[in-house]
Amino acid sequence: MNKKRILVVEDEAVIALDIKVNLIRLGYEVPGIASSGEEAIKSAEQLRPDLILMDITLNGEMNGLEAAISINKNLNIPVIFLTAHSDSEMIRLGKEAGAYGYLPKPYDARALRSSIEMAHARFEDMVEIRRLNQELQHSIQELKKLRKTDAKRK
Repeated sequence: MNKKRILVVEDEAVIALDIKVNLIRLGYEVPGIASSGEEAIKSAEQLRPDLILMDITLNGEMNGLEAAISINKNLNIPVIFLTAHSDSEMIRLGKEAGAYGYLPKPYDARALRSSIEMAHARFEDMVEIRRLNQELQHSIQELKKLRKTDAKRK
């Protein structure tokens, strides 16, 4: 089984390295670390990770929420927010940004692993739902064509 590849987006270098070490200990691969929203988008485009762990408050013009919205829209990579901000407003904003999970800091390794596994499973479920929906829409279109053909024959 391939290791899940996780991009870490954290602007505090010590915390980013701690997260990376914990992810590697848990059996994940960390292809990169980004420290801004802009860098997160660029890294996600280049590295195509399986999942992104992202802080909400980042260096640069773009925060983690904005970066997650862009990544979700353009790249379809699941994002888990890992942040010290756990008030209800931040959680609401995280949901609106399309987050697949929300893990408050400080975190522990077990919670990190379970958040990643749950987010990845939810993402795979969403991919399957989209695929089935496309098949259903295609079948509906084919059925409509058949009905038109039958109506013309009568």
